[in-house]
Amino acid sequence: MLIAKMHGAGNDFVVVEGTPPAGGRDVELVRQLADRRRGIGADGVLFLERLNDKLDKLDKLDKSDTLDTLDKSDVSADLRMHFYNSDGGRAGLCLNGARCAALRALQLGWSTGEMRIQTEYSLLHASVQTADDTARVRLLLPVPEAAPRQLKLPDQTVATHGWAVHTGDPHLVVETAAGTMDDFEAQARPLRWWTGPDDAGSNVHFVHRAGDHWTIRSFERGIEGETEACGSGCVAALLALADTAEPREAHLRTHSGDMIEVTLSDDVLALEGPAVCVFTTNWNGDGAS
Repeated sequence: MLIAKMHGAGNDFVVVEGTPPAGGRDVELVRQLADRRRGIGADGVLFLERLNDKLDKLDKLDKSDTLDTLDKSDVSADLRMHFYNSDGGRAGLCLNGARCAALRALQLGWSTGEMRIQTEYSLLHASVQTADDTARVRLLLPVPEAAPRQLKLPDQTVATHGWAVHTGDPHLVVETAAGTMDDFEAQARPLRWWTGPDDAGSNVHFVHRAGDHWTIRSFERGIEGETEACGSGCVAALLALADTAEPREAHLRTHSGDMIEVTLSDDVLALEGPAVCVFTTNWNGDGAS
């Protein structure tokens, strides 16, 4: 099968055209593809299902668009993204992956650059500006119904409080001092299991102000370690910071060094960041060919 190795701000994925295999074989395939020693290697695997042959019907959306534009009931999704973490578990939303999905749809000839992507969490609108295998992709998504919830953190942690935010998956956002980033994984790992709506815990993000932007580090469940970037974590960070009357726009520098821009309005979130296709190859089940 034809696959693409892609990344969004260093958060890397194997992208497969079609629906996931049934009968539990999806988990086996995902783990095989994501294995960094015996497979292709990735933080996650995306299956892209084409739903609409007329992806060029959309007019370009700009920053004035609202959910009235995004959620018109007479417009169906053009593409469905099935997302898996590297351990084979499903996730509700991956915005770095969604940017890669949009670029891949363009490469496959499914789109002229504007499309609606259905995820487990919500319908997204994607707008791709591309140069060959590198793109800048802008996503629109709905603001979560539940507001961020401020929590007192356990003693001996990096801060006194954090915010629980749900953006398709649970996140814990903690504003910290710059020095705490030096030992990030050791500080974040206990918090990963500390809170969450179920036994699966939360993704954990530390953010701190660095001049005209924010620095963010992300520890993701299902990967069980730090990733180079987490798009939905950037959205969660802005929602948490906005809870304390910070500006409703943030530029966040991820661990990869890439910048992700997130903007919050009354009814819509916008996220913009990079997407890159590293290579395409045929996968035969044992390796690439």
